[in-house]
Amino acid sequence: MTGITHYIYWSNYTANTYLYGSSIDYIAPDNVVFENELMPSGTRIQTWKSKTHYQADRQALQLPILLASKTYKLQANINTTPSNTLYVRLNFFDRFDECLSFVMLKDLSTSLEFVCPLGTQYYTVELMSAGCVRLEFHYLTISEVSQNKDRLLNIDKNEPYLMVLFTEPRINGLHHIQSHDLKGIKNVLCIENDKNQGHFYLDDKVIKEVSFLIDCAKMDLNSQLIYFAGYGPVSNLAALYYATSIFLDSQAFVTRDFYTVDDYMKKYREYGIQKVLEKDWIDTHLQKRNVTLYGKGSMVSDVFVQPFVDYKSQLAYLHF
Repeated sequence: MTGITHYIYWSNYTANTYLYGSSIDYIAPDNVVFENELMPSGTRIQTWKSKTHYQADRQALQLPILLASKTYKLQANINTTPSNTLYVRLNFFDRFDECLSFVMLKDLSTSLEFVCPLGTQYYTVELMSAGCVRLEFHYLTISEVSQNKDRLLNIDKNEPYLMVLFTEPRINGLHHIQSHDLKGIKNVLCIENDKNQGHFYLDDKVIKEVSFLIDCAKMDLNSQLIYFAGYGPVSNLAALYYATSIFLDSQAFVTRDFYTVDDYMKKYREYGIQKVLEKDWIDTHLQKRNVTLYGKGSMVSDVFVQPFVDYKSQLAYLHF
């Protein structure tokens, strides 16, 4: 895919949620537990809409814009009790609010490919009960079918290094890095995490997975040097942490785009990440000899705007 995989989360906005007799526990943005033992089959548990009226709904757009005649893939990360008692339904509407068609993902362990029909003005996504009494919802994803899944880009075994590039998450989405974004940099291992905000690439399970990928890539390329790079507040912290706390013989390339330590710690607590940063951790580690600053920085002070900033343009300044 040349664009974004869109992640759909369950917010604590309840106007589109089945509440009668329901218990809802918002554990984290990507972990919501819903329980209702008296809910009949066919009940619409949760609805997301691609068209909202802000004054009435007090919500921004919940779903990505889909293009007519394009093929997309829907996937779900949901656990249900009993198993196989939930399905996901997409409804497509015209400008007269008439339903043009609908598709359903019935087996949550698989994916559903669908074509957005001509004449679609908006669509909805619904969780429908088929005897479900409990579900643990993490996220849904909608992505273009042509997605490029290669992790290792611009392979050149004549170069002695491996560049580990952490992908910067965006609000409800993730940019996939392509070769043309890298300006001739070779042997790039793109690290992506489909959890909300990437869980900052710092929970213990992710660290083990990333370390394994790095070891495999080093063996394949016979690389002697490891570089880590970021280009936004999430990927920068990951590159800085891996280079100064895990792979101590490596080099980090980061921009000036960082949150404050207090903001990082607040987000860590929100996602249950067991990491503690000292007050001056970022400033201290940016001064280490194996850390290089690059780029002009794209950070904005408005915390509500920050998640929407596209930091990928900073990669044009990544040289070494």
